[in-house]
Amino acid sequence: MKKISINALAILFLLASCDVVKETTVPDTITIVQPCNVKDYPSSTEVFRARAVGVSISQPTAKKKATSNARGELGTSVEVLMKLVTNNFVESIEVEDREAFKGVFQSTIMEVVKKKMSNTIIVCDELRYNKVTKKYSNYVAIELNTENLLKEINSQISSDEELKAKFAEHKFKQIFNEEMKNFDQ
Repeated sequence: MKKISINALAILFLLASCDVVKETTVPDTITIVQPCNVKDYPSSTEVFRARAVGVSISQPTAKKKATSNARGELGTSVEVLMKLVTNNFVESIEVEDREAFKGVFQSTIMEVVKKKMSNTIIVCDELRYNKVTKKYSNYVAIELNTENLLKEINSQISSDEELKAKFAEHKFKQIFNEEMKNFDQ
């Protein structure tokens, strides 16, 4: 019995050192509130956001892992949305070789997205240390401004005469904004 109690106490201590633990009204359950969570840092029509945690015995490594994981998650989310926007945009305009245009257009947008990932802003950064495991847990939430992304996409497309001739910025922005409203990260 003592062994079970010690193990239970160790697990509870571990959970308490990583996250905020709250009692619930449901028997034998607890709610864990994670720092930099989606409730406090949601995506919106103005910003894409992503959250992640990095765990390591080294504080700088935990931070690098968290930031890298968050950027990876954000990049994937933005890429999925931009492919959807691109598909809808290309379907809504008149072009002779739709597939070729779509390929070049999508490639240009993905190039901009990759470039913009280095311009993400950390909006939440919380570091925890677990005395039992002797590891750091670094929680981060990052964001990417959608307006800046759209401006960069417009600038990149405007520098290509073929794309510029077929690009309707207002139509693209309209489709982008519609998809952002439906976007659930």
